Amino acid sequence: MAGRVFDLVTHQVVDDSLLGRELAPPLRRLLAFGIDVALIVVPTIVAAVLWSALALRVSDRPAYDALRAIVDGRVRTEAQSLDAMTALLPKLMDIGAQGLPLEAIAAVHAGRPREGAAYLTDANIELSLGPGEDQRALKPGYVRVPVAKFVPEVARAAALFGVPALYFTLLGLTSWGSLGKRLLGLEVRRIDGQPMTLGTAFERFGGYASVPGTLFTGLADLWRDPNRRLAHDRGTGTVVLRRRVP
Repeated sequence: MAGRVFDLVTHQVVDDSLLGRELAPPLRRLLAFGIDVALIVVPTIVAAVLWSALALRVSDRPAYDALRAIVDGRVRTEAQSLDAMTALLPKLMDIGAQGLPLEAIAAVHAGRPREGAAYLTDANIELSLGPGEDQRALKPGYVRVPVAKFVPEVARAAALFGVPALYFTLLGLTSWGSLGKRLLGLEVRRIDGQPMTLGTAFERFGGYASVPGTLFTGLADLWRDPNRRLAHDRGTGTVVLRRRVP
């Protein structure tokens, strides 16, 4: 059974070739977005980790070398562990690492970081890759390092924002808009018939923020709007259609 079709939009120039085209079904469109999110999760985490490593390397090279040696398994002796933790401990305190012994913290505040590091020579380092506070229970003898906090807050947001922005903006220049839409037979078109521009594609990506901003109630427009257009579709003059089979 045929779905709803695209109709005239008041006060806007509309490409006649779009009239009568079948609109993207709401559930198919949501599933396409879910596929896109799944595709960018790993690249976003990898980019955030690399950005964090670069920020730590630039801001505190001794701490970077120490953490890398621990993660790479190059810290094998007690003396090497003491040296590594002496370099790393002040930075771990700065970023609010979980599991640091109070004695170690007190020693650093007293200007004796090597004495404080002695409390951590047998500690196991656990890297936390999430952007927020990790609420999981911490095992005894473990220190949880929130990797994202090596990056200043503003730069951290930019790092997490970067991969999704590139993905949706660059693929937004194509007729299908994203891999998820491509897989599910959908396409994004400007209603005036003009090609997508870099600015329009980026603005459309930015409009995704309006969805959680409305506590997801804005998704009701997929059923309520005559042309199944969400806020970012209306803002950028686009519509999502079923792709025509050649």
